[in-house]
Amino acid sequence: MVIGEAKPFLVVLTVINQHRWKTIAAEAGLADKDVNDSECEKIILEKLGGCLKEFPGYAQIYHSHCIQDPWTVENGLLTPTMKMKRKVIMERFESEIEQMYSGHT
Repeated sequence: MVIGEAKPFLVVLTVINQHRWKTIAAEAGLADKDVNDSECEKIILEKLGGCLKEFPGYAQIYHSHCIQDPWTVENGLLTPTMKMKRKVIMERFESEIEQMYSGHT
């Protein structure tokens, strides 16, 4: 989920595919690192940047935070039609979002 309304830059909450991440981390020599470690974040941002390379600078992602548990209807983060409940997600991950913007003046 991309976040950035009324903020100085875009950040993203990413629900990570555990199996795929293990492969990526192993290839990068980061298998023992936490998925939210700065080295891991760099890899995730590079992958996102590849998808967004044609977008202008203001549409680039500057920080990410990975979520390891899937967002589901059962845990209240998705609607029955599989849409994100942005307000609920923003509330649940408020501290993670604040951390991505911390230090910015």
